[in-house]
Amino acid sequence: EQQTMRANVIVVDDCSPDDTAERIAREFPDVTLLRNDRNRGFAHTCNRGIAHGTALYVLLLNSDVIAEPTLVEQVLTAFEGTKGQLGSVAPLLMRPDGRVDSLGITADPTGAGFVRYHGASVERASAVVPPLLGPYGAAAGYRRKALGEVGLLDEGIFMYGEELDLALRLRAAGWPTIGLE
Repeated sequence: EQQTMRANVIVVDDCSPDDTAERIAREFPDVTLLRNDRNRGFAHTCNRGIAHGTALYVLLLNSDVIAEPTLVEQVLTAFEGTKGQLGSVAPLLMRPDGRVDSLGITADPTGAGFVRYHGASVERASAVVPPLLGPYGAAAGYRRKALGEVGLLDEGIFMYGEELDLALRLRAAGWPTIGLE
């Protein structure tokens, strides 16, 4: 509601054990609320929301992310400034203590993925090492066309690592990514 640019919000409730879904329905009537019949995991839940939308761009946000009012605008500006070439955007995630939670994900030489700059200062996050591979699952922007080409999140991965798999597929198909600071 506080974004500087309007966004169509789709919330997929993955069987919250409390009254979250009811509160969302009551307090945010303009939000599209989808409810899973059972806990299906991160990939399935995100894919369901993506499939329900129709916009050119997708912004996935975990329920505990507090978005700055300019987040949607920054992500859209990043995509639109690349003439259709950019596949994904990695927003900077900050921890409550002012340190970086992540600025996307990367992988080591063995292929093990990890978040970039976890626990580092903001100044350190402007470095180019380690290289950005793709967005972290907690906050990730995607071009729908790129997702249509390489597929959505792998639902065979119940939790953790599905964004790494998607980032690798996007990069292999020639879709670059950028980080937003």
